[in-house]
Amino acid sequence: MRVLLAPAETKRPDGDREGGCFRLEDLLFGSSREREEALEAYESFVQSATCEALSAFFGLKRPEEIARYRGQKLLSRPTQKALRRYSGVVFEALDYDALNATERRWCEERIVLFSNLFGPVRGGDELPDYRFKQGAQLPGLKSDRFEKSFHGLLEPLLSGECVLDLRAGWYIKRYPVAKSIVPVFLKNGRVLSHWAKTQRGRLVRFLAAHHPQSEADLAKLNPPGLQLQEIRQHGPHQHWIFETGQP
Repeated sequence: MRVLLAPAETKRPDGDREGGCFRLEDLLFGSSREREEALEAYESFVQSATCEALSAFFGLKRPEEIARYRGQKLLSRPTQKALRRYSGVVFEALDYDALNATERRWCEERIVLFSNLFGPVRGGDELPDYRFKQGAQLPGLKSDRFEKSFHGLLEPLLSGECVLDLRAGWYIKRYPVAKSIVPVFLKNGRVLSHWAKTQRGRLVRFLAAHHPQSEADLAKLNPPGLQLQEIRQHGPHQHWIFETGQP
């Protein structure tokens, strides 16, 4: 099984890799011209842009928040594993640090995240502290060409796998996959929006403890607080509709 997750704009600061600095070569799919161009465009922008432009790009208002990312040179920055670096709602619910060693290893190897700056990365890939608001554009960088550069690499990675797609629609559109299971979370028959992020994190935490390998394995599991109502086929993709009794 592979689990696909969106990133979080919010991140933990600093790093915890002893003596380590960021390397594009260490990411899923390694270094590429497109990744190098994106990194160069990001560093050039954050070193030269005005406070107003940085505020819009980062989605931040306070000067001290902007100063955290202004002038960054990411290749000299310390790193943390992606699942520890990201600190949004999904990752708080997953609570990577509270997992045991086996569960962490499963998450590091089986989760693929879709960074706005680096593209697809593994849960265990080492990332620096950076800020890139969803939908923001870097001057001179063609985001569609960057995203498409990974399409042919994702296909063999996911081929033959049960793919659980927990990404927001923005990422599903930009990094399409051939076949997947897409959970939909309801409460009292209504689709959850913000609280769906919490359910995604809780579901991944549950899967890390049970290690399903196939669609059949997944169907046999009963995640706490979730009840499978139906499965709807949408072309090659399945929407698994869950009712939740939890906020």
